[in-house]
Amino acid sequence: IKATVVSDKIKSVTSSNKKVATVKLKGKTLQITGKSTGKANITVKAKSGMKVTLKVTVQKNKVTTKTLKLSKSTVNLDGKGQKITVKVTATPDRLSTSENIKVTVNKKNIVSYKINQNTSEITITAKKKGTCKLTVKVGKKTKKITVNVTK
Repeated sequence: IKATVVSDKIKSVTSSNKKVATVKLKGKTLQITGKSTGKANITVKAKSGMKVTLKVTVQKNKVTTKTLKLSKSTVNLDGKGQKITVKVTATPDRLSTSENIKVTVNKKNIVSYKINQNTSEITITAKKKGTCKLTVKVGKKTKKITVNVTK
């Protein structure tokens, strides 16, 4: 796992159990490495005095998406150029699984889409009147969005 510190200088980073997970600071990036199965707390202390503890679980098998939810399963767009954003929620979160959002559309002439992997959002833009389906996939889990463009 890699995490970047944005606003403060780090004073120290420690692992409560180095047999399970180690942590190194490389510039502003924390590099946490799993060593064996188990749990560890990674503590980050900032020069300002702030302290954050991350709970880390290292498991034998690869972490995969168990559930996938969309903020909308049907969307209606009034006409060309109209946009809507759909939030994608995977459990466990995508940071834990390292699985990206993938989208396919059955009628590319009706809508276009952009995936923001950082915010887990899909922005859908109407191109012309019609109905189409977007298939959203994270890992092996899939959900569909029906899009109706009315004008």
